[in-house]
Amino acid sequence: MNRAEPFYIERIRDELLARKQKNSSYSLRAFARDLEIDPSAISRILKGKQTLSLLICLKVIRKLKLSEDESCRFLNAVADHQREQFFMDADRQLRLMPDVSMTMDSGVSMRQPTVEQHAYYGT
Repeated sequence: MNRAEPFYIERIRDELLARKQKNSSYSLRAFARDLEIDPSAISRILKGKQTLSLLICLKVIRKLKLSEDESCRFLNAVADHQREQFFMDADRQLRLMPDVSMTMDSGVSMRQPTVEQHAYYGT
């Protein structure tokens, strides 16, 4: 299943593309400089491998001169993406634990450890 990227990534990418259309030599490094964000961070953000901190969110909102409505949508998209990442990370970590599993609908339940978990925990 191919999911649409979060609004905040889409908005940052659209701004970068608009600037590149105005100036074909405009680079990701120049964009990062203009946003006052580390170039490697902006690259990870655009790839969806890093979410934005509140400080970076506010910096991007200010630098891109987003409207109040767009700013709210931007912040909500970041919060939603961070929440999604949190639960994915928690699920991944819980799968490594020997006798606990969690599902959104049933809470925490006990289960038998897998062979990989035994190897990981040395049991």
